[in-house]
Amino acid sequence: MVKIDIFGDFLATHPEIIQFEKDVSSLLERADFNVVNFEAPVAGVGNPIRKSGKNLNQPIASAYLLKEKGFNVFLLANNHMMDYGEDAVLKTKSAFEGCLSLGAGTAQEAYEVKIIEKEGCKIGLLSLVHKEFGVLEDKTSKGIGTAWVCSVDIKPIIEEVSSRVDYLLVFPHAGLENADIPLPEWRNLYKRFIDWGASAVIGSHPHAPQGWEEYKGFPIFYSLGNFYFDILSGGPYWNNSLMVKLYLDETLRYEVESLKFNPQEGIIDYDKSNAIAEHTRSICDILKNNTAYNVAIEQLCSVTYKDYIYGFLRGLGGTTLKVGPLKFMKMLAHMLLNHADETYLLNAFQCETHRWVIERALRNIVRNK
Repeated sequence: MVKIDIFGDFLATHPEIIQFEKDVSSLLERADFNVVNFEAPVAGVGNPIRKSGKNLNQPIASAYLLKEKGFNVFLLANNHMMDYGEDAVLKTKSAFEGCLSLGAGTAQEAYEVKIIEKEGCKIGLLSLVHKEFGVLEDKTSKGIGTAWVCSVDIKPIIEEVSSRVDYLLVFPHAGLENADIPLPEWRNLYKRFIDWGASAVIGSHPHAPQGWEEYKGFPIFYSLGNFYFDILSGGPYWNNSLMVKLYLDETLRYEVESLKFNPQEGIIDYDKSNAIAEHTRSICDILKNNTAYNVAIEQLCSVTYKDYIYGFLRGLGGTTLKVGPLKFMKMLAHMLLNHADETYLLNAFQCETHRWVIERALRNIVRNK
């Protein structure tokens, strides 16, 4: 039997303070493969690219810490991997020499399915990201970047590789940040991955633990949340994550654990509280109830759309009181200084998540007028 443990998003600006509690360290020692999303490139090389949102990186010591603790598979197809350009990506890949790194590099490297084998069991691993800055659109793209989750190449890649491995695990980095539930479009795409031959889909990016479900007997996890993320902040479950244990032999079995981290003390531990257990159970229940799910999605898109208005107007250099007084003052400054920031507009259209939320919100507005 092959045991694979899969963890959520990791970014540590102060890795020197991180402490893995004994039970978590033991967990890492027992697995054959420990998988984690390394959310941003290592620091010290490259320059910040022009993009909407913050440019993030982390000390190379963060990479070394994870390797020391037993992580040996690193997912690099994420929306921050290209934040400091090609040299930073190459430096990050070199930091994981001797381990597997997936989803970034040249187009051939980014779209390559890495195959691990143990005890006669062949397992394929594919890392993908939704379309933000630095994505390579297909296997013929030039330069360095990340593999796009909606590329036309994904279907034939999954179909071809699934025919020569025992299991194929797909790791998409996509979705709406700080949301408890996935958008219908992501649910549909991840189910298509299963239709094409994937054995499990385990997602990241929303920075919150979302629910999971089975489709045709195969598990789909929409977001594991933050394994450790000591910069920025978000919703009430920012410091919580899910960890998936996969057991692979003649069948695929899985277990789910809840973890938590304290960025002030650097502690990573199990979370056995009733609160997180109830929260994840309620999200899974919503995914099983189409009526409750559709209502929740409509409310989510309506609220999120109001936040996108700020990005639209910043992109256009315009102003409106609808965005609130603080953002209004920022908009006024952009207008007076003629500082239109088109990166916000670009990301609103190129990123599937943003575009789908906007489309759903506008459709509801039009329908209800």
